[in-house]
Amino acid sequence: MKTCTSCRSQLPDTYTACPNCGSTNLVFDQASMYQGQPVMPGQPMGNMQQPMPGPYAQSVDDKGSIGWGILGFFIPIVGFILWLCWKNTKPKTAKVAGLGGLIGFAINFIIIMSKG
Repeated sequence: MKTCTSCRSQLPDTYTACPNCGSTNLVFDQASMYQGQPVMPGQPMGNMQQPMPGPYAQSVDDKGSIGWGILGFFIPIVGFILWLCWKNTKPKTAKVAGLGGLIGFAINFIIIMSKG
């Protein structure tokens, strides 16, 4: 376990910054024993809460690649499904895929309506 030197929050060993105050001044606790057993990183600790997902827990590669937009353009339903799946975890990539799907759907709709 680590302790934030600014707000004194107890944090898992995997954190590099405090999610409460944003401080990067974290120190390891002197007593890392839990009921007589050493606490290993990533090991569940009884009824303690697991780390919340967020920028301090792990890094997600979210570059918003144009390839997903092209896929969404040519297969609009795939673009919408990708947007639904990634809108919370990869917002940039989800936006590109959804926008490609929306543009692809709009162009197909215009072509179909102009033939009629």
